[in-house]
Amino acid sequence: MSANDEYSGATVLVLGASGFIGRWVSRRLCNRGADVHLAVRNKAKALDIFNSYSVDGTAHEVDLSDTTQVDGLYQRVRPDITFNLAGYGIGPDERDGHAARRINADLPAFICRAASRFGTGNWAGQQIVHAGSAAEYGDNLDGFAEGGSTDPTSLYGVTKLEGTRALAAVAEELGVAAVTARIFNAYGPGERAGRLLPSLIEAAKTGTEVRLTDGRQKRDFIYVDDIAEGLLRLGRVQDSQYHTFNLATGTFTTVKCFVEMAAQVLGLGAHQLKFGSISMAEQERDWNMDTKAVPVGRLLQTLNWTPSTSVATGIAKTFKF
Repeated sequence: MSANDEYSGATVLVLGASGFIGRWVSRRLCNRGADVHLAVRNKAKALDIFNSYSVDGTAHEVDLSDTTQVDGLYQRVRPDITFNLAGYGIGPDERDGHAARRINADLPAFICRAASRFGTGNWAGQQIVHAGSAAEYGDNLDGFAEGGSTDPTSLYGVTKLEGTRALAAVAEELGVAAVTARIFNAYGPGERAGRLLPSLIEAAKTGTEVRLTDGRQKRDFIYVDDIAEGLLRLGRVQDSQYHTFNLATGTFTTVKCFVEMAAQVLGLGAHQLKFGSISMAEQERDWNMDTKAVPVGRLLQTLNWTPSTSVATGIAKTFKF
């Protein structure tokens, strides 16, 4: 199928639209001619972001932890499809357990019920595309198989898993077409300051040093615009049975290799890269990726597509943007 042409004219609600992934999903939807409704916490700040990312939709300021406000939003918008990109707990300052459960654990099931009541029913694909996380797997024994074990080790991972499970149960109960995409290591323009690539870009601009671990950790790095593409493709899948997908490249890259590729693109000197200056004990440990590769067969079989942007290309696109 043509990836996303059928979004033209569709009424689409994006929750967490000004976030890192949300802005890229919104950008692609606008480019496809959708009637995009953007749910944000702070409308004034969000409009600046949307202007920078060429997002032209209708912004709605809403507290997603307030079920009355969410209900009102659905009654006003009456979406064909919802992309839930809202999340809490990725940033080091986000450690409120109540907030994590309201946004990560409770919201997915609530919007499923709202979509059942107020959705148009005119959409041939999914009514809800929910962004899950690789952190839901935690210390698993099955190599990130979608139907395998889960043992999350962080507040974020635990509450995201609760949300995925709750969405699955309510979608089955109400007959709502819904999918969850467990997103792996996203990077690209809009990533929050202090994370790996933004820190390297800052060092390239200022000439400062970057403290790093020894870099042996393996990660499945996926460029943010590939994530947006994958989510839109999943939204067009015509299957009423709930599924969870790994949204990943299927290829591991060590952190050290990622940093060295970034150094070449950004012009960082070897003297700026302080490998081993941070112990692994200092790093927050959300999940263990000490396996062969992330399985993406379900994604490939369903979409005949997997993310294609190489790490080097993604870093270059980020720096250029």
